[in-house]
Amino acid sequence: MRLPSRRFAENSESTTVFNWGDYGTTAYDPMIRSTLRYLSRDLSATGTQSLPFSTLDELSINNSPILNNSPIPGPNFGIRPADTTDQLAVRKIDENWHFGGYQDAEYSGVAGWNDYGAISSAARETLKQTAGISPPSSGFVLKMLTVYLFILVPVNWLLFRIIGKVEYAWVAVPVIALVAAFTVVKLASLDIGFARSNTQISLLEVHADYPRAHMAEYSALYTSLSTRYTAELDNRSAQSLPFSISDREDQKSQSAETLSQVTLRRTVEDELQGFQIQSNSTGLLHTEAMINLGGVISFSNDLETGKTILSNSTLMTIEDAAVIGRDRNGQLQFSRFETIESGEEVTLKFQPCLTLDSIWQPTSEISTLRATAESIWESNLNEKERADINEVCEFPQIQDIKGTMRRLLLAKNEGRDESNCTKIEFIAEYAKINSTGSTKVSLDLVRQSILRNLALDNDEYRLIGISQDHPGNTVFSPAATQTIKRSLVVAHLQRGELPVAKRDVNSIKDLKNISNLDLID
Repeated sequence: MRLPSRRFAENSESTTVFNWGDYGTTAYDPMIRSTLRYLSRDLSATGTQSLPFSTLDELSINNSPILNNSPIPGPNFGIRPADTTDQLAVRKIDENWHFGGYQDAEYSGVAGWNDYGAISSAARETLKQTAGISPPSSGFVLKMLTVYLFILVPVNWLLFRIIGKVEYAWVAVPVIALVAAFTVVKLASLDIGFARSNTQISLLEVHADYPRAHMAEYSALYTSLSTRYTAELDNRSAQSLPFSISDREDQKSQSAETLSQVTLRRTVEDELQGFQIQSNSTGLLHTEAMINLGGVISFSNDLETGKTILSNSTLMTIEDAAVIGRDRNGQLQFSRFETIESGEEVTLKFQPCLTLDSIWQPTSEISTLRATAESIWESNLNEKERADINEVCEFPQIQDIKGTMRRLLLAKNEGRDESNCTKIEFIAEYAKINSTGSTKVSLDLVRQSILRNLALDNDEYRLIGISQDHPGNTVFSPAATQTIKRSLVVAHLQRGELPVAKRDVNSIKDLKNISNLDLID
């Protein structure tokens, strides 16, 4: 299990307990007790906290009896050796085996369902920017205009020329115009998904030489008419829940959302029923499942020959991909390739890099605007993550949108005691204000969250790429006319070295009063 060494001692109630000798946190710290992690659930947007997020409050340090009446459930960090109750435990967050940029949640610890982690937040922002209907393309408009003019002039004239009544061609013009208008509206509604559209982005997390992947799927369903949806899920392992459009965990819903009851039925096929979306609005769903990829992704790194091979026997084609990692000396390196088809293998040639952000260039307008906003924030506030709204609105680069920015940030700030905003909120609002309305679906934000927050150990390698195949098979009823699907594939190809196994600092047998440790073992 590679758990840290334990230090047994007595607490203030003469009960034998232990904490982790190298960390100071108690036996209840969820990130040390388990190394099970899911990117979609556990990845943090702000890095691993130095203190357990699930700590109740400062009273827990002194094992106060007030804790017994606390309405907040959670592990009791108050059970500590007596000689450490006056100091707060601090994690060694540089130890990637247990931490590595992940976080623990207040109620579920690790590996619990999470709508507000780094991946969920990035997916929510992507869907809010790109979901909905897309206007007809210029090609569609040009085609309709060409057909209309062809029927109106040569066909109309030729028809009445044949019957010898050319003067009647003028009488037919209004009739042709009305029929053409009706036809264009009908075809345009089908082209843009006037009735319904469905945008799905997902994260596929898989380990090398393993055929099953964990899929986190985020769906945005737009409808022009009030619609009650049923989602038939991929398999019996799948779960699905409505996904709030609010990115604040303390604000579970917004005025644009209507609360309603849904039902998850587990029969021959799992189904989510009764997902109601009002007219001209978008509803979000969060679905997760274990799915079979029909093969495996393999990685061979032969240090003696210097030859590194990546092979793909899954049913997916992976595009715009790269293998990233660190060598044994800790140097970041990467190998880019455009595509790896199903059944194909690629010989990798690594080159060093200073940052992982430089490997992929932004592929959408929103990504470019967010990068600009981040640069503006850092040029004014350096590494600060939160600032007063008045200070933010005085940035010289945003004076032309100062009023709009203040209004949006104050709306975000509703319900808080202080008038401030976070860096993430500023970036999101800047992109929203300056967007020209481009609706290209991009996975830039999700990929960027992983590159920036997920740690890489020495001699650890990871594949990141895009799949258009979207192997998940969630079926919505009624079906959408316009459907867009994208998947980000993350394959853990090779793990770093395991930490050195350590002996306990002392033995429980050294203590006289031995309690029932089954509660914490």
